[in-house]
Amino acid sequence: MKTFVSPCSAESPQSCSTEYDYIDETHVSPTTSLLPSKAGLENATEKVVVNKNLNQPNLSSLDGDYEAPIEIENSVETTITFKIHKTIEATKMVEDITIIATITAKILADKDFRIQSENIQMLNKRLGTGNSAYVDLAEYTNNSVSIKVAVKTLKLNCLTSDTLKEIKLLSSCKHENIVSFIGWMETPDEQMCIITEYMGGGNLHTYLTTPDKLLLVSTVFTYIFQVLDAMIYLSHKHILHRDLAARNCL
Repeated sequence: MKTFVSPCSAESPQSCSTEYDYIDETHVSPTTSLLPSKAGLENATEKVVVNKNLNQPNLSSLDGDYEAPIEIENSVETTITFKIHKTIEATKMVEDITIIATITAKILADKDFRIQSENIQMLNKRLGTGNSAYVDLAEYTNNSVSIKVAVKTLKLNCLTSDTLKEIKLLSSCKHENIVSFIGWMETPDEQMCIITEYMGGGNLHTYLTTPDKLLLVSTVFTYIFQVLDAMIYLSHKHILHRDLAARNCL
């Protein structure tokens, strides 16, 4: 049995304390530069440029889409569109944009986890759906070996700092009781996908609520210890799960 992790780091990002009157797409420029060495992934730096002198009366002008270019030293470039709503506090918005720019650049630069879309064949089976993402069954072929995988598709304009932190944290988790992160890919229509190990046995909640299902006490303790082992592993990595439930145990 494995636990599906949608984690949140216990270490909160530093908030941006810069005060300003207005931000528009020409003044929000998160840029991430990566060193050419592999160690550069851990030493990425980001910069948010804010114009503090524009004469705007309130935050209502923030509504709209903002394109922020991400530049990587090896000439790989991408552009993310951020959906900005006037109900979002401005300091939080700058913080989220900075986090998104930093983590996205790290993911785009990590060739070890990037999967080409032509290596993924969708099997026309929807495994689940949500407000900003859906999960499909697919087949991943690499070096003439094919395996079934779960593909979670996120629209780029729905990405938040939490979903991008999820990708970063999943890629760092290696444990026998945590669903394995296989990689990520970007589709031709600019959607980002998280590709994970496929667990075909269903979830623990469905299994436990099956009519006439009889479980030995030893089996119950086996499940408990497996989940506990995964939680201890996450704790040592300073990761909070925040949604531990039988439906997320596969």
